[in-house]
Amino acid sequence: MEILGQYKPAEFKRENKSIGVMINGEDNLRSLVSETLIEKSPTASFCAGMLSKFITGAGFVNGDINLSNKSHLNKTVNSLLNECASDHSKFGGSFVHVRYNALYQKIELNKIPYTQCRFGLEDDDNYSGKIVRAKKGWGKRSRKENFISYDVYNPNPETIQRQVDLAGGWENYRGQIMFIGMSSETTYPKSRIEGVENFAHTENKMGEYYVATVERGFENIQIFEFVKSENPSENEALKESVTGALGLESSGKVLSLPYENATDLNEGSKYKFTPLENNATPDKYEHFLATCSTMIRSKWEIPVQLFEAVSGKLGNSSGDDLKVAQSMYNQTTAPIRSMYETAFSELFNGYKTELGVKFEIQQYSILLDGTTEEENQPLNPTV
Repeated sequence: MEILGQYKPAEFKRENKSIGVMINGEDNLRSLVSETLIEKSPTASFCAGMLSKFITGAGFVNGDINLSNKSHLNKTVNSLLNECASDHSKFGGSFVHVRYNALYQKIELNKIPYTQCRFGLEDDDNYSGKIVRAKKGWGKRSRKENFISYDVYNPNPETIQRQVDLAGGWENYRGQIMFIGMSSETTYPKSRIEGVENFAHTENKMGEYYVATVERGFENIQIFEFVKSENPSENEALKESVTGALGLESSGKVLSLPYENATDLNEGSKYKFTPLENNATPDKYEHFLATCSTMIRSKWEIPVQLFEAVSGKLGNSSGDDLKVAQSMYNQTTAPIRSMYETAFSELFNGYKTELGVKFEIQQYSILLDGTTEEENQPLNPTV
């Protein structure tokens, strides 16, 4: 999949009136392409995971109470926070579906995949009262009949009842969706991968190169020159037998170059091999990867000491370095945690049962999760 070939810069406030949504990117696939870029880049996926951990922190106090009647599901307030943080780390926002009962109590909350959701069209007051979900995904082949339209979150009982009446009763009412993000209700947030997509794409291509190198046994690609027979099957049999004898069975290891007669070979023989040597050095590849990693990490604002500690490259980092880096990233991510504290407090206000959850996210501590042992070591050990 050529990722960058499908990546088109976002154009905010673009409408598609035929399907009734605000377009997310020129091709309406911006979030899907962003997700693909992140997943195919080791550094980007690592950074998104790190941001997700710092958003979630240690969770809410008493947030691990199971909300489901089915114990094996283990559906909790904290697990919902984890799911939302995962989407936020990649897209800059998340969507939560809220269901009500006839008493206007909230009975179920679920995270909806960010890539499936689009804001509905604005009215004359620049307000969008709908969020449209495409379970089968968005794209040129999307059909309006496959979309599900939800009302934007509003827990007012009178508002809910009007929506229920319009839906034709509680049995037809789909509930509401809350968008949690820093942007407005009809402007999609910007993924952190934007601006470094070329570096993420380079990491992916470097990975493909390494795989191809390993699969050919670290050997140079061979140019196989031979005198062509009038019978195509004989040509193929010759190539297979000769390359097989040399342990070069993979087609990626051999480039065939047939000739009409032996004089074209300048060897007087029927075939010969010529290695196509690669003079690139490992240092050159290392430089490319290091540059890509640094540029991508900078977009997620992760301190280098924190990045190296979790990825197993502690180097000269000390316990003090890690504590400072951890504190810095907790401060950097504090506004996002605050936003989710406010959103979850609102989401679970009016829930069917009293949960006793304290909606303050406990900060994440890398020095307490077993990733490093620095906290158990003296900062200035003596011999």
